[in-house]
Amino acid sequence: MTQELTWVMIFLFWRKKLRILISRSKH
Repeated sequence: MTQELTWVMIFLFWRKKLRILISRSKH
């Protein structure tokens, strides 16, 4: 696995998590 792919996976993972947290805090 290349380092770039690892960063992409981390970025997508955290973006999804942040979106869930933001949507949850709005309620």
